[in-house]
Amino acid sequence: MATSEKPNGSQSKLLILVAVIVVIVIVGLFLVLRSPETAADAVRELPDQTLRIETAAGEEIELTVKNASLFEGKTSGFNDVDADVVNTTVLFVSTAFSATSVIEVRDLKAPIEIAFFTAEGDFMEMHRFSEGASEEFAPTGRYMHLLEARAGFFEEQGIGEGSSLLL
Repeated sequence: MATSEKPNGSQSKLLILVAVIVVIVIVGLFLVLRSPETAADAVRELPDQTLRIETAAGEEIELTVKNASLFEGKTSGFNDVDADVVNTTVLFVSTAFSATSVIEVRDLKAPIEIAFFTAEGDFMEMHRFSEGASEEFAPTGRYMHLLEARAGFFEEQGIGEGSSLLL
């Protein structure tokens, strides 16, 4: 008659270790396979959102933006993103509370502008960064929302002093 043997303490620990390693490898592969290949891919995969803005001239416009508010990309924006993506994309970030945080840009492939808005949606200021820029910028006041776009975009759309996000 055959008897089954229970694993001893060291065998149990070894089985647990092997199981943990297998789980780590599977999770790691899943994350690698589902993560974007490049920064440009990450921006392309952000969800679209329609944003309404009252321009400085009092006209209401609608923009289709990539919402980076709930994505790790909200801290990297257009850093290391191909110029073709920068030139065809507008990023929107809305924070949970008013911030005074420093914005860092690095390795820009095209010139960009970042427009800052208050918690109420009022335009605060805009800052321009040149191609290849690697610098930090702190807006002059507390902001809650920002738009990041190719250089010249805000002027073309009439977004500036007196503009508001219609939240």
